[in-house]
Amino acid sequence: MAVNIEKQLADFNKRIGFKVTIEAPDTQSSEGLAAVENRHVQVAFARIMDHRIIVIAYDSSNMVRLRKVMQRLSNEFNLISVALITQLSAQERKQLLAWRLSFITLDGDVFLPFMGTRLMAAPVAPATDAIMTPIAQRLILLILDAQLLYERQGQSALNTHFAQMFQVENGLFKITGGQRFVTGVGQRFEINNRVAFTRATKPLIELGLLKGHGETKNRVYTCELTSRKLFNQLKHKLISPISKRQSKRLSYAELKKLSHNDFLTGGLTALAKLTMINDDAIKTIVLDRQAWQQVTEPQVVTDEADCQAEVSLYPLNPFADLFRTIVPNYPESVIDPFHLYAIFANYPDERVAGEVVELVDKIWESVA
Repeated sequence: MAVNIEKQLADFNKRIGFKVTIEAPDTQSSEGLAAVENRHVQVAFARIMDHRIIVIAYDSSNMVRLRKVMQRLSNEFNLISVALITQLSAQERKQLLAWRLSFITLDGDVFLPFMGTRLMAAPVAPATDAIMTPIAQRLILLILDAQLLYERQGQSALNTHFAQMFQVENGLFKITGGQRFVTGVGQRFEINNRVAFTRATKPLIELGLLKGHGETKNRVYTCELTSRKLFNQLKHKLISPISKRQSKRLSYAELKKLSHNDFLTGGLTALAKLTMINDDAIKTIVLDRQAWQQVTEPQVVTDEADCQAEVSLYPLNPFADLFRTIVPNYPESVIDPFHLYAIFANYPDERVAGEVVELVDKIWESVA
């Protein structure tokens, strides 16, 4: 779903003491603005107090791309560009402040250096110590994939793949919990019993990603209906699925002990298959813990066709298989884009981080 600059500015104006008002451009200027618009960017001339500005409603995590758009428009129209963003992570805020780029967010975070204005976002909920856990991440990414499946193929596909565990009702995405979920869906994703399902939902509720309804036995859960909105809510909370403590170099000969389904292409090797990033000389693969046990004996590593083996905190194959159900031309045996995002979104190489953001953005760009 494309960004809606009018609605976002209306929401912003309700929160802040000063008002941003959209102005109608002339025909030539309108064409200049349209040249940079896409599913993630909408642009308008506006006025804030005595200042005429360009407002850029932006729906992506790629701050480098935003910077380029803002600089291009400011140079073309000789006006200050102001980014309008739903919410910023600490890293994104740090980048924009370092570049001294003006921005406003829907939660009240404001940086307008041309007005000498800096306002901090007011908390919208009580502070919480909740963090994403591996089992909670499995559940919320499963829900995200289910939403993508619904958006592309409809309720019938959702019923076929998930045994009617997911429904769309009253503008919300509804998840049926308890033993029905475990039996119908959960065991494929290592949510093996009702206790595990409860452990998965608790941090998601505390993080504001899910809401629970009803009694324990017949409890249902709801969340944002659209996958893009849900991803924007959870993207800064994702944790890497790769263990930091376990990795080793293997020869490809050692991988012959494993079936083709026991490992996935990961790391920069996976990104190289999907983006313009160059692969490392040493290929990266990812094993789950069960497969890892089969290659933990010391091995003699040759110089021929070596690879770096990493171990995942939970099996990633079910997510890769599910994503190929949604996007059939996605490469086989490659980690799905959302887990690649969790691995690389905060990567120290800005170009790599930018490419993985672009990779995820393309998921929604391909939807009509």
